Amino acid sequence: MKLLLLALSFVLIQGCTSTPDRLHSLDMSLIGYEKALRWGHEDTLAGFMVSEQSIDTDLIKRFNQIDIAGYNTLGRTLSEDLNRAELTVAIDYIDNESMSVRDLIDKQVWVYDEEVGRWLLMSALPHFK
Repeated sequence: MKLLLLALSFVLIQGCTSTPDRLHSLDMSLIGYEKALRWGHEDTLAGFMVSEQSIDTDLIKRFNQIDIAGYNTLGRTLSEDLNRAELTVAIDYIDNESMSVRDLIDKQVWVYDEEVGRWLLMSALPHFK
């Protein structure tokens, strides 16, 4: 009986070992994405995305006209299999042309790519008006 319980607990522990790694990987991706967005590193932002379709010259021009003043995660939902995360983020930014402070709510969808072993942003980059 003890052997059966030991074997069962070993199987359960093995099944959970990827969970902290996957969640840590998500946290690291989100921190890196926030830093790239905050500091206007549009070349780095492309590396976080499933595809680069959302990065065009107009978007880069707009990124150069703003400064991120605040970036706060309001909510995060994870799928049961830990392959998809949906985030709601409040972004405060300064429009350097009008010298006004603005805000937006960004809905982000992140997916875990098994092939590359990391999280990628599936949704578009935020649209700063």
